[in-house]
Amino acid sequence: MGDFSGLAEVEGFLQMFLALYVGGMLIRNANSRVQIWIGAITVVLIDKVLSAIVDLSKVWVGLEDAEYVEGLPQSILAIEGIGLGVDVLISGILFGAIPAMWLIPALYGKIEPLLGLRPRVPGERIPGSVQHVGWFVVVALLLSIASFFFAFLEAWDLSVGAVDTELLDQYGPGFLWVSVGVIAVMLVVAILLFRRSQKNRKR
Repeated sequence: MGDFSGLAEVEGFLQMFLALYVGGMLIRNANSRVQIWIGAITVVLIDKVLSAIVDLSKVWVGLEDAEYVEGLPQSILAIEGIGLGVDVLISGILFGAIPAMWLIPALYGKIEPLLGLRPRVPGERIPGSVQHVGWFVVVALLLSIASFFFAFLEAWDLSVGAVDTELLDQYGPGFLWVSVGVIAVMLVVAILLFRRSQKNRKR
């Protein structure tokens, strides 16, 4: 809504990419509810743990020249821990694993052709999966470090590519419906294009 943090937003993209990749690799059988639960919770754990480390690091850097308040580090750690638990419960289980437990088996074999992909076969090596664990660990660490760097751009007041038009302050909360309208238009266009492509295939 006119507020974009520029390169600082890359932090979230890198963390979520890493989390989704690891979670997706854990689901070898799309009909296994146990693997779906593990994958869904792992996605949230990786994303939120990395975010918590970034937040704690920001506080540590911000307070390095200030006097510590007694019990402040423990309080921040407790707040981050409680937030992580709530995120796992809400995002990982309530709105993650439980819906996915029915959605993934129901959509398995139906949604892949729409994306131009072949359905995943249980027991078969997943295309794009890593062959050497060591290299994957190295790449994962590099992505984590890169996400920390982009997160600290905002902490260092380096707003590279940031946009702040204050549209919400100017037009009020009702301006949020503009984004809803744009999403609705894009959805309608996508449905029309999909139906058109289906008709062309039948011909």
